[in-house]
Amino acid sequence: MLVFFILLARIWYLQIFRGKEFTELAENNRIRLIRTIAPRGIVFDANGKMLVENRPSFDISIIPEDVKDIEKIKQTLPAIVNINEADIDAKLKTARKMPPFQPVKIKEDISWDEVAKIEIARIDLPGVILEIEPRRRYLFGDLIAHLVGYLGEINEGQLKVLKKANYRQGDYIGKYGVEEGWEDYLRGVNGGKQIAVDAFGREIELVKKINPVSGNSLHLTIDLETQIAARVALKDKVGSVVAIDPANGRVIAFVSSPSFDPNVFSKGVSKEDWTELATSPFRTLENKPIQGQYPPASTFKLITAAAALEEKVITPTTKIYSGGTFRFGNRDFRDWKEKGHGVIDVHRAIVESADTFFYQVGLKVGIDRLAFYAKGFGLGQKTGIP
Repeated sequence: MLVFFILLARIWYLQIFRGKEFTELAENNRIRLIRTIAPRGIVFDANGKMLVENRPSFDISIIPEDVKDIEKIKQTLPAIVNINEADIDAKLKTARKMPPFQPVKIKEDISWDEVAKIEIARIDLPGVILEIEPRRRYLFGDLIAHLVGYLGEINEGQLKVLKKANYRQGDYIGKYGVEEGWEDYLRGVNGGKQIAVDAFGREIELVKKINPVSGNSLHLTIDLETQIAARVALKDKVGSVVAIDPANGRVIAFVSSPSFDPNVFSKGVSKEDWTELATSPFRTLENKPIQGQYPPASTFKLITAAAALEEKVITPTTKIYSGGTFRFGNRDFRDWKEKGHGVIDVHRAIVESADTFFYQVGLKVGIDRLAFYAKGFGLGQKTGIP
């Protein structure tokens, strides 16, 4: 009776207390749920010219539960693709937090030659699979890098926050620019398929399939031709160009220089490439149009003129001598024109961008009134441009 009681208790523990868990494990041994990553939305310029598209990428993954001989895999894969045992161990270590029977990416975006070699060797490597996923292709490279941005693998901090949004370890997410700002809009809805597998994890038949839904396409206000012209103008220079259509406020060019190729990130950036970009003395990764700080220079002359006219400090006909230099305190401030502009009114001063004219008018207006009108023109406030 004691033996039967022990057996009965054990059956209850296995079938009732842990029944659901073992049922799922048994089902996963036969039926696998494989995610199908949805393609992200396409990005176009204002005239419908494609800036960013998707391309197929072949990735090597391992399903740890299907592996029969991990040492054999760690010896075989480095002979086929550019990867070492330490990289494989590091990837598999991160898989411990993942649900069972989930593929762990070992090597992404391999070449056709490597695909062929893996297909030949797969029969002797149970647990190793090839996955096809859409990957970003930035058609104009460094021309649009700071504007469009790039994708990167989701980190642990983001994963904790976004787990309910159906992100998983190894997923790619917008890390910069439009890709980051419009992540929810560009990201599609992933699909999946249920497949029946044999004892070696090899696919026998397709049980059920749910097709992924592509992300929404995005049309920017950027005009590609203007963007190219701005990029050419900044060749071999450090700085930025932003061109805005004065009729409607739309940004038609947005360039930061020097730039980088976002396609490097879509393939998985190497430590060497990242270090080179991050330590560049020209701050290559800095999005200079929105992160760089520059003096407003001659654009501020318009605010100075408006403040002076509005406050009646000068009139449209007031004439002031604009020489080659203007003495203030113990320093001479130069004009861009060596001999100055002579006696001119405010209209002529704006046309010729006369520095010494506006030094004098600015002093007449005073710092407080200049600040008041500068705020009135929107300086120091968000532009409202997403």
